[in-house]
Amino acid sequence: MVFLVYHVDYSVFRAQPRISSSVFTPWASIHCAISPAMVSIARGFAKLAAPTCTAAVKATRNKKVGLIATAASVRSGTYERTLNALDGDIRVYAKACPLFVPLVENGRFRPGDTVIETVAREYLTPLKETGIDTLMLGCTHYPLLTEIIGEIMGPEVTLINAGAEAARALRNELTAKDMLAQRPHGETTLYASDSPEDFAALAGQFLDRPIEKDAVGLVDIERY
Repeated sequence: MVFLVYHVDYSVFRAQPRISSSVFTPWASIHCAISPAMVSIARGFAKLAAPTCTAAVKATRNKKVGLIATAASVRSGTYERTLNALDGDIRVYAKACPLFVPLVENGRFRPGDTVIETVAREYLTPLKETGIDTLMLGCTHYPLLTEIIGEIMGPEVTLINAGAEAARALRNELTAKDMLAQRPHGETTLYASDSPEDFAALAGQFLDRPIEKDAVGLVDIERY
């Protein structure tokens, strides 16, 4: 199943909108943003791990930082290199969690769900045993598991939301360049190449607000 989304947000940037497209598959989410006025900023955010790693460096007290992410992200070593560049004394403990994405996309992310809690404990227990005091959630899906992850890791472990840190960093960059719009809301247009009903349900989980199926247009992917 593949979902195609186009989102034009006029509330974030002053003068010019951001045009972004996302492809959601059962395995990953791919995001890109295109705008002539934002080329220089996009280059500055080539290393998307930087905001998350900066927050982790500020949060850790014992220099032991954990990372959970997709297998590809863990293999890339991007977070480790970025952290080591910021603070060479930090030890990084990375764990790929390949089952988290499909479980979240199938609605298995709520506390009390035996399946996701069992999988999460299997992934997270070895990390907890390392003594980390900070854990980076290196995938867009993982914040939906914050309550479960927090319960397993305990209150002494600070959770770093990669998406939230990137958004804060972008907001700061736009503010510094006087490009942050002063409007509270923008416009959202959604298109799906599969079931609009299924996409509306999934999008509502990620956005934490209800999405009516009528708000999602159906696209014939074979035309593109």
